[in-house]
Amino acid sequence: MQSMITIGDNIKKYREQNLMTQKQLAQIIGVTDKAISNWERGIRAPKMGQMRKMASAFGIKISLLMGENDSLANENLSKVKWVPIVEKLPCEGSVITLNDVVGFEAIPSDLLIDSENCIFYRSADDSHYPNCIKNDLVLIALKNSVQSGGIALVSIDGDAPKLKKLLFKNETVVLKGKCLAEDKVFKGKELRALSVLGEVKRIVRNF
Repeated sequence: MQSMITIGDNIKKYREQNLMTQKQLAQIIGVTDKAISNWERGIRAPKMGQMRKMASAFGIKISLLMGENDSLANENLSKVKWVPIVEKLPCEGSVITLNDVVGFEAIPSDLLIDSENCIFYRSADDSHYPNCIKNDLVLIALKNSVQSGGIALVSIDGDAPKLKKLLFKNETVVLKGKCLAEDKVFKGKELRALSVLGEVKRIVRNF
């Protein structure tokens, strides 16, 4: 059986390779950062279920945490990226901090572009376009503009963000709703009330 010290050393090694803090890893596993510290120092040992969650978070086999030497470890580490989940977004141009993060969701690294700053936004209700319901996770590339026809996360007068399809016609912006009656048109000074928070990349149904 592998010692707690060996397992702790490996937890710390793979956590640091993934550029995670103890607090970030704790949020993924569902424990406190003190528990992560105790595991890494060999004071306590994680349960098997917690080991599986950590292996998944690091994109490695659970045997590597237990001390197995695997030359493919670095390759596995690059296959998954953990994207932060937020339920409330700061105003346009503000920076998301760790205090805004409520968890993390894994996504294949090849679905992300290195230059994009992405987050998962947890939908608060069903009033979105296209079909997006409460608690769905929406992968958002944080930016303040999208192309005409693109789906964006927008806020009007600082209200709760909504997913909308944006159409640009001359100096007019149309926000498409679920039906024609829900369409909203912005032009002239009305455009000042409209804030684009990010571009929608994909929606993950979160039952």
